[in-house]
Amino acid sequence: MNLREIYCQDNAISLLQRAYSSARVPHAYVFAGRDGIGKLTTAKAWAKMLLCEETGDRVEGLVDSCGECKSCKLFESDSHPDFNLIYKELREFTKDGKGKAAPVEMPIDVIREFLIEKVSNRPTESARRVFIVTEAEKLNPASQNALLKVLEEPPAYCSIILICT
Repeated sequence: MNLREIYCQDNAISLLQRAYSSARVPHAYVFAGRDGIGKLTTAKAWAKMLLCEETGDRVEGLVDSCGECKSCKLFESDSHPDFNLIYKELREFTKDGKGKAAPVEMPIDVIREFLIEKVSNRPTESARRVFIVTEAEKLNPASQNALLKVLEEPPAYCSIILICT
């Protein structure tokens, strides 16, 4: 999915486009709104554009991902090494999470192992690394404090998108 294929998010996409066009892409975003309005879809399309190698051509008035470069192909196949989708159910894949029940809140282990440990790694395929944290409103206090350090002092090549209702 590309940004030009997203409907009913014109204001959000316009803000993102202005930031990109002025070369002032912030290191962190909060996509907030009701469930089902396209926050995750828009975040993924934005991440794909940030990771695209050929970004820059305006199609239908938008700067968008090309869909043809190696980075876009990796993203579309869900195997881009510089893109990380973080959600609370990843707890099962943490060092100490085997066999534990699905959490109600975002555990600190998930934030540490899937964001904090990876954020310092330089990008391998693109110029940036993009992290999307879903259900950010469910970060517990320990997870919030751990994430705060990264949000305050992020590497220059890092973009973090927090999605919340």
